[in-house]
Amino acid sequence: MKNVGEMSGSHTVTLKVRGAAVGSETVALDGGASTTVSFTVSEDAAGTYSVEVDGLTGRFTVAAPPTPPAPAEFEVSDLSVTPSEVEPGEAVTVSAKVSNVGEASGSYTVEVKLDGVAVDSKTVTLSGGASQALSFTVSSEVVGSHTVGVDGLTGRSTVAAPPAPPTPLPWTWIGLIVVIIVVVILYFFLRRGA
Repeated sequence: MKNVGEMSGSHTVTLKVRGAAVGSETVALDGGASTTVSFTVSEDAAGTYSVEVDGLTGRFTVAAPPTPPAPAEFEVSDLSVTPSEVEPGEAVTVSAKVSNVGEASGSYTVEVKLDGVAVDSKTVTLSGGASQALSFTVSSEVVGSHTVGVDGLTGRSTVAAPPAPPTPLPWTWIGLIVVIIVVVILYFFLRRGA
């Protein structure tokens, strides 16, 4: 602000924000003197604000606060159970993909169930948007079809009865037959000689 006259005087400077007076200051100046008048204003709501001081205009913008990242949210997909048929006690590999579809990092425990009973679990920590493949090994001695579940996804595995062992040769019967054949041959051989 400048006093362009030759005599001392005072002047009230008013600050208006969006047309409403929000502050004023009275300044006394000698003729030809100048000074800087400052106002500090703050607004809580995001937006662009017009300001005016004695006919001079300007603008300032209050930015919206950054949106916090979406919390971690996990999804399990791509369940695979291999092989689909095994013998009792043989291992079955259960694979699945875990994805954090949220924006914030987080941890999640993936549980594998065999016929509704939890048999293994693993905890993963993933940043937002990341994925990880997990693998588990399960087995059962019970012959039949089994349900393998991971976080609501299900697959099947069948435990087949083991093949029957080969029937051993009946050595007793074979020995008896050989003895009978030898006796018959001796009988005929001895009869011929007589």
